[in-house]
Amino acid sequence: MLLKNIQELEKIINSELTSKIKKSTIAFNEILIETEVDNLPNIIQFLKSNDECKFKQLIDIVGIDYPEKDKRFTLVYLFLSHENNLRIKVSI
Repeated sequence: MLLKNIQELEKIINSELTSKIKKSTIAFNEILIETEVDNLPNIIQFLKSNDECKFKQLIDIVGIDYPEKDKRFTLVYLFLSHENNLRIKVSI
């Protein structure tokens, strides 16, 4: 049941934010969204205010260093929806 809810939520997010999301995947019962830094405010606002999502709590911000890449750093934001009991990660 949980996987079905996550898949439905991923479809809603992808349909609403089509032009702002580079890629989305589901792993370990969490959705991972990859985007560009310019789209971050719009994505966060949608995840927070949409009636289906309700990701209102920022749990963590993580910086990952990839020294071998030209763009070395990736930021990952982890949000929690208490009402849906789900987590989502947004990576830039």
